[in-house]
Amino acid sequence: MIKYYEKTRTFIIETKSSSYIFGLNDRSVPLHIYYGARLAHPEEMTLKSTNDTERFTSSVKSFEYRQEYVTFGRGIYDEESIKLRYHDGISDTELTYKNHSIVQNELRLTLSDDIYSLDVTLVYRAFDELDMIERYAVITACGETVTIENAASANIFLPSGQNYEVMTFSGSHMREYTPYTNIIPRGKLVFETRRTVSAGPYHVPFFTVTNTSAPCTETYGELYYGMLKYSGNFRNVFEKNQSGTVKITTGINFHDTKIELKNGESFETPTAIFGYSDSGVCGMRRNIYDLEYEKLAMRSNIEKPFPIIYNSWYPYFFGIEEEKLVRLIDKVADLGAELFVIDDGWMQGRTNDRAGLGDWFPDKERFPNGLLPISKKAHDKGLLFGLWVEPEMINESSELYKEHPEWVLCYKTREKSYTRHQLVLNFAREDVYNFAQETVDRLIEENELDYLKWDMNRYITEKDTLRDFEIKFTQNVMRLYKHIREKYPRLLIENCAHGGARADFGLFEYCDRINRSDNADPVDVLKLHEGFAMMFPPRYAGGAGNIAPSPYNSTNGRVSPLSYRATLGMTGSMSVGFDILKADEKDIEKTREMIKYYKTIRPILHNSYFYPLSSYIQNKTAIWQYTERNGRNAVIFIFAHGLIAGEQIRNIKLRGLIGDMLYEINGKRLSGDTLMKYGFDLMDELKDDFPKYLEEPIGDFYSKIIEVREAKTE
Repeated sequence: MIKYYEKTRTFIIETKSSSYIFGLNDRSVPLHIYYGARLAHPEEMTLKSTNDTERFTSSVKSFEYRQEYVTFGRGIYDEESIKLRYHDGISDTELTYKNHSIVQNELRLTLSDDIYSLDVTLVYRAFDELDMIERYAVITACGETVTIENAASANIFLPSGQNYEVMTFSGSHMREYTPYTNIIPRGKLVFETRRTVSAGPYHVPFFTVTNTSAPCTETYGELYYGMLKYSGNFRNVFEKNQSGTVKITTGINFHDTKIELKNGESFETPTAIFGYSDSGVCGMRRNIYDLEYEKLAMRSNIEKPFPIIYNSWYPYFFGIEEEKLVRLIDKVADLGAELFVIDDGWMQGRTNDRAGLGDWFPDKERFPNGLLPISKKAHDKGLLFGLWVEPEMINESSELYKEHPEWVLCYKTREKSYTRHQLVLNFAREDVYNFAQETVDRLIEENELDYLKWDMNRYITEKDTLRDFEIKFTQNVMRLYKHIREKYPRLLIENCAHGGARADFGLFEYCDRINRSDNADPVDVLKLHEGFAMMFPPRYAGGAGNIAPSPYNSTNGRVSPLSYRATLGMTGSMSVGFDILKADEKDIEKTREMIKYYKTIRPILHNSYFYPLSSYIQNKTAIWQYTERNGRNAVIFIFAHGLIAGEQIRNIKLRGLIGDMLYEINGKRLSGDTLMKYGFDLMDELKDDFPKYLEEPIGDFYSKIIEVREAKTE
């Protein structure tokens, strides 16, 4: 709900649990007043000072000056949200109220710099039941040309007089989603990326902020959080100034970037989403999932369980050809999988990573009949069919490079830089974008694809000379994803970027699966999954093979049981990635059994909230509860590895159930109230597995599934 009080000139944005308030001062500058727990009488809130000119003469007033969208200008020394260069070289900006409109849950507040004929419209959208607010800005030149040197999506202020700490995810290839916590210092704490082609995985455009003196746990306490719907260079700044004022600024990273706007032209920042939870991390996660399930996801796809994949990459890498894949299809169907995906290696000359990128046609020797016969064979066996592509990349040996060397990002005065023997196409060019769009459309239609896996395996090192190159590159990548989603609404799309480099909110609404990581080592996955599931429903957690070869290629050399890998595969979007043409029949049968069972619980898992009852990172035992979003059924996964004596988890309390409903769990009938408040003794439930469970540890590679079902009426 959004309201405007004419008497006090205040804007009030209310959600279920929060209030966000700002007002106009005497000069009609919007200043922030409050963001936090919902107020019973928000109309009582007013500005501390209505005259902002004091900031020019008083350092204290300057530091407490809380612009709703901070401008670069006189007397303002903190991080700005907008910095412009006008035609006369002046960069000082003054934005004052011009008009506003409120339509349902959207506020559009237009500010103007009258001297330079410039409008900035701040857009707010309130998600009442989700305790979230969407924000972005639209900058419009109404006269002379203006240059944007910085334009954040939004800034927010937190209550003063408190110390805060921020949690962000950082990592690298194979080590994504590692949580790090830092105190917000006097000064600035900055997290940013400059790799252009992705927002992650080294930093992720997502954060949580908590008060250091008021503990916030999984189920208790206040929590602010935010995310940016952008898949390129971003910059998040957490700042405490001399007066103790704490501000968060989020948006595009304008490092080495400028945008020129001519009269009538506009620039729209990506959307930032801020949220507030008064019930800890659990409340935040539920809100984020509801946003993704109800607002962002493609309805035709999210309402159905995600299919079980067989992917060719882990077992065969580049060693694929028509005869082998045709033989595989019968085995894949018999296994119980539902989607057959040809990964990297199908293109002309693509027998290693030195050729094939750019020439998006099947290799004539290995696929003499093209890919359509394989697609039709898969469809005849009742399988969906999918294909891997990497549209942004090119090998120098390709025919495309010979035809269009000017499309490649490189410097005439420098040696080319290579990663994985590949170069990057200049997606900021319209002709490159058109080529990529036509290529992807052709592949989808010619091969009757049900599934497209879009990969990205290197970062940008050379740039175009365009001043807004990095923004245009990112916008065109997101534009092509949007095109595919809108033109082929039933196509399933996997967002992959050498693992989880594009696990961000910019591409989420265009995808049905996100490659969580290239790391399929099950012990590593226990850590990766908890971070991933804080931002995205587990059904999106992809990879080329949840049930991968053991030991998993190139990581750790750790040997793990098939049952452990298969059970862990159920916690995401399950995929199989071992050589079923050569596998032991016992392994085939075990996998078939696990898949058959998985299908019985998949409807719960793929429409659920994720509750980590015990974190593997903290306890060496992961206990993950997947509770159906209506609260009627749940599935509990238990994974243990690396325990020593005495570390067993005993009593656990379930979450998200209906208090007065009766549930069946391991042959017992208990109310949701009892299961959530008292819980049940886990070790007592596992006594059949461990006759001496009080004295002996669970040990390594232990897994178990416990179903919690709505009790049938007797």
